[in-house]
Order: sequence, then C-alpha cells, then structure tokens
Amino acid sequence: MTAPAKTDSFGVSRARRGLRWLRRGLLLLVLALLVTTVGHAEFRPTALEMAMAPHRYSILDWEMSHLSHKWTHSLSLLLPGQHDLTEAERGEMVREFFDLGQAQRRMESQLWRTEMGGSRTRGSGSIAPPAPGASYLREALAKNQAQMAELLPHVEHTVEKTLSSIAREQGLEHPLLGLFPPVDTAFGSPPSVLVLSPRDRIYRQNAFLLQPGLEDSIKDDLEGVALDTENLSAVVEPTGGLSVYPSVVMDTAGLRFGLEVAAHEWVHHWLFFHPLGRNFRRSPEMLTLNETAATIAGEELGDLAYSELTGEEVIRPWVRGNPAEFDFRAEMRETRSETEELLARGDIEGAEAYMEERRQMFAARGYNIRKLNQAYFAFHGSYATGAGSLSPIGDQLKELRRRSDSTGEFLRAMAQFGSYEEYLEYWEGLGTEGADLAGGDPSTN
Repeated sequence: MTAPAKTDSFGVSRARRGLRWLRRGLLLLVLALLVTTVGHAEFRPTALEMAMAPHRYSILDWEMSHLSHKWTHSLSLLLPGQHDLTEAERGEMVREFFDLGQAQRRMESQLWRTEMGGSRTRGSGSIAPPAPGASYLREALAKNQAQMAELLPHVEHTVEKTLSSIAREQGLEHPLLGLFPPVDTAFGSPPSVLVLSPRDRIYRQNAFLLQPGLEDSIKDDLEGVALDTENLSAVVEPTGGLSVYPSVVMDTAGLRFGLEVAAHEWVHHWLFFHPLGRNFRRSPEMLTLNETAATIAGEELGDLAYSELTGEEVIRPWVRGNPAEFDFRAEMRETRSETEELLARGDIEGAEAYMEERRQMFAARGYNIRKLNQAYFAFHGSYATGAGSLSPIGDQLKELRRRSDSTGEFLRAMAQFGSYEEYLEYWEGLGTEGADLAGGDPSTN
C-alpha cells in the first residue's frame, strides 16, 4: 500500500471522503430507524425473560454510546497532521493494540484467580513464585486499557482502510455507490448469546444477546431457568463479534483473529444488501449458508489483511495441539453424530448423559467446554465448516470456493440465492463431481 495522500484539506481527496461519510451517515440513519420502529406488541414476560432482563445486551444502547465517540475520533483523523504515519508504522500500531488486548485478557484471568484465592502451589507440593496482588493487577489493567484507548481510533481506521482496499480488489464494489456498505468496525467486547434448543432434537429455536463477561454462576442460573420452566436445552456462549453497524469485534484474541472476525462481520453487512443476506432468517439452512459463506470469505479476507499489515505469510488451517495425539474436530463430530442417533431413538436422557461424559473427556484433553448439550450444537452447527456441524453445506461451499477464481467471485455467486431451494438447484446443476459431496441430510446443521 502507498502512503495516504496529503490532500485532505483541499481537492478531490476531501470530496471523496465527504461522500463516503455521507453514505455512511445515511446508512446509519436507516439502521437506527429500523431498530427504533420494531413493533410494540403486548408483552407478557416469561420466567426466562424476567431472569434475562438484568443481563440483556441492548443494541440501541450500544449504538448510542459508541457512534458519537467513534465518529468524533474518525473525523479527527481528517485533520492535518494525522496522516504522517507510514504504512509500516500503522501496521506496527495495529499489532501493538492487539498484543495489549491479549495481555489484558491474561491479566483479567489472573486477577480473577487472585480474587478467588487461587492456589500458590505447584505439583508435588512445591511453592510457586508469589503471584502479583490484586491491587497491582488492577493498576496494570488500567494502564493497559488507557494505552489501548489511545491507539483505538488509529487502529480502527487502519483496519477499515486495509479491508476496504482488499474488498475493492476482490470486485465487491457497487457500480454507483462504491464499496457499500463501508467497512466500519469497533473493537471492544462483543455480547454473549443465550441459545435455546428443544431437548428432543438439535434445533436453534431462539437466541438472545446478553452482556459480555457474565459469571458462570449467572450462565448456569439462566440455563437452569430455561430447563426448569420451558424444558429447553440452553447454553450461554461468548461471541467473537456481532454484525451491528459498526460491527463490534473482540479486541483480546489477537490480531489475526480480530482481522478475520472484522472481515466476517463486514461480509454479513455486504450480504444484507443481496438476496442471501436479506433472507438469512428464512430457514435454518439459509442461516447456515450465510454463516458458512461469511466464515470462508472472512478467513480469506482477514488473512489478506494480516499479510498486508504485517508482511507475513498466512498458513491455514490453524492447528491446536498435536492432531496425531487428539483430533478435536473428529472427536467433536463423532460426539454430534452419536448424540443425533440417541435423540432419534428418543433417548433424551441417554444423549444428555453421553454429551456430559464427552465434555469431561474434552476437558481432560485441555478443551474446557463449559456445557455441551443440544443448544451448544444448535449454535455451533450454524457454522458448517466447524467441528460442531454435520451439515453437507460446509463441504459444498468449500468446493464452490475451490471452483471460484477469487473470494470476490465466490461471494458474488453466493449472494444471489434468496432461498435454500435456489441454492440446491444451483448446486445440483454443477454436475456429478459436485453432487458427490451432497450426502447426508441437508437440514442437519
């Protein structure tokens, strides 16, 4: 990438920037109206809704508290002297921000253990070095957060600029509006999600956004209320991002993950203005198509952004641990398959006992899954390339991507489908090689 043009105060560069801000402002106005004009039907809260009430995540509150702050910072970047950094310096600033984010995550975990009176001993009874005290950790956290806040507007601007450039290179611009919607990302703490599923099958019946960082005791209570009052399987899971506008993306999981999720959420924004995105609630299959397409494209766009910012080659897939010793994906798919068989035979209690047994096995291998149940699979099964899914959509979309010349071509092909039937017709028309991948039940996420 070349250094930014220094004509922000005069001429064409400023005019283009102004047009981009106008488009962004109009989009935000439309989205705000959609949020505030949702129907006001008579509301009789259930026991679960009342239990969730103190912990609900309000999109409107988030928009109101972040938009003005973000726009103030974004406009300040247009002032003279704000573009003097080189591209290398900007890349280093982004890397520093996410390094600080990971440090924050570690310190928060250490503070929690300290406040809970964590053990100071190692194996065989030996004494571990004294851990930092709570007051020291709070002071370090405050300093760390201040550094992140100072870097935040520059990092968001750089990431948006980088992803925008890559999206244009992929041919994802609108012929009249340019890159629409503009890439707009806020790094912070995305919400948790409470997912509900019937106990006799794996199905994403409903989902509610909750505040981030809830204690396990609160999660357990909410899941218990869902089970006791509605006989539903429930799980509270963290999220890496949420496709509100601007999207909110986790800032504590590292640069590579942050870029991948930022790209993933922007793909959802882009798809919303095409048939696939507008119809994502039409059926479970359409939800899976949306999430899986966004996952594949988000990984690729995020990897391109990572290479652009760091100069480092990206190698996929990421490998955790030694697959020769323990293959998490294979074991989780086996768990999903056996659970499906038990539920199909009507053995709900047997399926739940089996999932808990498997959860303990995963924990013993270092995969600390807090709760493994029908709702867990209903949530993670929406991402058909993941370990929690048995859907053929994952392999099908990987094949479609293989046949596409670029990420942009893949997305443009996927964007046209307004129903799962349209997608299946397209898939079946590809020929024998493609049809061979379609084994299994297409409705099984």
